[in-house]
Amino acid sequence: MKRKYLRVFVLSFYLFSLTILSVAQNTNLPYFCGFETSSDTVGWLFKRRSSTECEFVIGQATHRAGKYSLYVSADTGSTAGYTVSTSGYVIVAYRKFTFTQGSYNLLFDFMINGDSIDYRDAMRVAIVPGSTNIIASSNGSDFPAYINSNLFTDNTGRFNFVTTQWKTISGVFNINTAGDYYLVFAFRSRSQTSFNPGPCIDNVQISNVAQPSDCHYQPTSLTFSNDKNLGTILSWTGNAPTYDLMCYQINPPNDTICMVFKNIQGNSYIIPPGTIPFGR
Repeated sequence: MKRKYLRVFVLSFYLFSLTILSVAQNTNLPYFCGFETSSDTVGWLFKRRSSTECEFVIGQATHRAGKYSLYVSADTGSTAGYTVSTSGYVIVAYRKFTFTQGSYNLLFDFMINGDSIDYRDAMRVAIVPGSTNIIASSNGSDFPAYINSNLFTDNTGRFNFVTTQWKTISGVFNINTAGDYYLVFAFRSRSQTSFNPGPCIDNVQISNVAQPSDCHYQPTSLTFSNDKNLGTILSWTGNAPTYDLMCYQINPPNDTICMVFKNIQGNSYIIPPGTIPFGR
């Protein structure tokens, strides 16, 4: 079962990456959804045109961690796949949040195959004012105007998310006026051939952008060294009382979460030799 934690720092080495996870807080933010439990999935809604076979679902056909994730399916969740249509379509998954004025981190795990030529099959993400009527595309395969005018852009400048194995997407969005907003995942297909799976989403996280004055700021300066007797030695800078450490393998097709080391006290940790079943 997934814990509620916030990934805030990533380091890749050998064939895996390590993520320092800050302490979960008993507040509305940071928000974490692994789609594992009923409390995880509260508030998530889905829309499609009546003529569109595919829809976003929460199910067990694929996942980055745990057993469940959010993905597009043409068979009510049995498989993570999509169909095509001559006119194309857009479908959406969304959830309402209340934000104060400020800057926020958004992270989510993402995978898609799809047809990436001219972004024929692509996902966009938007932070949409709560007064907006959330709809799927009324016809054809154009993203709705409310998506295009409120786009989320990741840390690399992308807003069209296309073909990739599981990876973590991260970026910052700004709220200029406090109030209700929708986080919207929108999938557009205008290909004439399906290349499954369609978009798959897991481990959605939202947090305030950390400030130096915060009680527990995000870890920084993660370093590592290898010792043939001790194992992999990690250290970082931070002031939280405990940390969780998430270990990934990043080369496909085995790029799923491998291990989580929990409740680490202090600012260093040693992973003994042979603990991780890949790398050195």
